[in-house]
Amino acid sequence: MTKKTALIALIAGAAVGAGGLSLFGLLEPEDRAGAETLVPSPFMAEPWSFMVSSCAENTSAIAPCVLVQAGGKRLVFGAPLHNNWRGIGPLDAIFLMDGKPESSAGVMGLRYETWVSGRSYRQALVTGELYLETLQALDEAMLIPDALVQMDSANTLDSRQAGFSVRPVPSSAERFSVFNTGDLQVLAHSRLNDRGDQIIAYRVTYEGRALDIYSCEGMDAPITGLSPDGVFVPVVDRVQLSEMRRYAEREDLVARRREILSAGLNCPSLTEARDYAQERSASALITVGMANPDVRPNFQSAGLSWQPVDTEPALLD
Repeated sequence: MTKKTALIALIAGAAVGAGGLSLFGLLEPEDRAGAETLVPSPFMAEPWSFMVSSCAENTSAIAPCVLVQAGGKRLVFGAPLHNNWRGIGPLDAIFLMDGKPESSAGVMGLRYETWVSGRSYRQALVTGELYLETLQALDEAMLIPDALVQMDSANTLDSRQAGFSVRPVPSSAERFSVFNTGDLQVLAHSRLNDRGDQIIAYRVTYEGRALDIYSCEGMDAPITGLSPDGVFVPVVDRVQLSEMRRYAEREDLVARRREILSAGLNCPSLTEARDYAQERSASALITVGMANPDVRPNFQSAGLSWQPVDTEPALLD
């Protein structure tokens, strides 16, 4: 196992428990004393809708987590390490954008939550071929803990169905089909960055409408072909990013400083995201990370609708 995959395995193993320190929670440590004990009800869209919402516990998180509901299916893109998955509800598939711990290592917690909540089939998971060995090792390592949970649970659980059914994406691929129900299709666009990490972007199509989903790094290699109706990207507030960096330096949070530095280098501002969506000839920009209503006129004058899912779901018309 390489040093990179070993690191992913270590952090992903720690992510089996829900919750944790959120990156943007650095400014105000979370008070869990009065946390809600009841499991929240999952947000379920109408079967005929094409809806996008944030599934991140903290919608300002740099590592995105996007819930797409279309044609009665529920798809999650991204699995941040410190996300709280309680009440996420049933998922038809999970799609990872890279192998970085902060953006993908939460998949083990997501695997566990969907199973103990009643999933009776192996969870469909789409990931890069470079991370397949690590994920399979993590999945197999959970066999005994799964069996113990099954024995202790009052629910009817089958530990043989707790794990993943993996669909690998080639390291170099364009519009590679990874999910298809006839009316709903997901295509993967994969590349290697300068460090040899596999970065994946996705195109979701439903009833003639298309949504392109990018991580910050994925924007460097846009999906080719027909222009999408909508583009999703995470954005950063430079002022908030500076405050986070100062806090991390003051508290000597080495790992957090690295995440913040990466975000500053790779994630766009809201203006850059707007320009990116226009270059793709999209009619809608969907974002997480910034929801300032004062900037909305800048989008209207550009003929582009802006839908920040920090506050409410976006409907792709």
